[in-house]
Amino acid sequence: TKANSIGSKLSVRLSFTRGATAGVGLVAAIALIQILFPKEQSAPEIVDLAANPAPEDNQTTAPAAVIQNKSTPDDESKGSIQPAAMSQSTIANLTLSKPLLIPRSNFKMDTTGLPTLGDLDAPQRIACIFDYTCHHCRNLHGFIRQLLVKYDGQFSSLMIPMPLDAKCNRLMKKTPKDHQNACEYAKLCLAVHQADPEKYDAFDTWLFSHHTTVKTVPAVMEYAQQLVGADKLMEALQSKRVKKQLESNVTAYETTSKIGRKSSMPQTIIGSQVVFGPPPNVEALDKILRQILKVK
Repeated sequence: TKANSIGSKLSVRLSFTRGATAGVGLVAAIALIQILFPKEQSAPEIVDLAANPAPEDNQTTAPAAVIQNKSTPDDESKGSIQPAAMSQSTIANLTLSKPLLIPRSNFKMDTTGLPTLGDLDAPQRIACIFDYTCHHCRNLHGFIRQLLVKYDGQFSSLMIPMPLDAKCNRLMKKTPKDHQNACEYAKLCLAVHQADPEKYDAFDTWLFSHHTTVKTVPAVMEYAQQLVGADKLMEALQSKRVKKQLESNVTAYETTSKIGRKSSMPQTIIGSQVVFGPPPNVEALDKILRQILKVK
């Protein structure tokens, strides 16, 4: 229907409660609230987690968030930027990745199973929590690619696939229509990186090309097999490492959302600050990076 072809907002609410068996525990649930059809994209919100007061352990709710998956045709022409092919990039070596620390939390994320775009030796790093099935997450990816080229060697971007899919995300009560197969895409991203980290950049560039549409799972699987080999890919897909990494990615999202009291996707972690929601264009993200990272 026409309604299905225009942009939608998926409102979700996180609930945080005290755990029953372990000191201070955290239980989060995402409930589907409503579906709207916006004409304009909401502005992202920037929260400094280091300055934000820590939530009480018995906090029960967090603000509803908006996950924008599609845009109207007018939005497409204004904001879409194709991912830029990178002439040079260093993919994260499995033994050299630095852990990701989220301010005001005890969460220390092992990043050895995550791909990094850009120069691994760059003095600064951002992190992008995304879902491939999320339209604005794909748009943000293109913006990041553009700026990695512009500020070559000044920063890198850790990529954290966080599927909005109940099949592998304990926070989701059910999978929204727009996020079907999100778990499969996330697993493939992680599996390609695990099987052959040096091939991830080629995979990532191909996956996010023509990003206004989602590539089919069979097509993505076939391309991944061509890059790393069918046996190596299958071994990685079935590994406990990929499963544990996905669980860790969900926890990272849960942690930033609780401390920031926002749960919009995508999320871009820049120092102690988190950009909740998608910047409307590459210029907006450029301004944010210049303000926070002081890139030139």
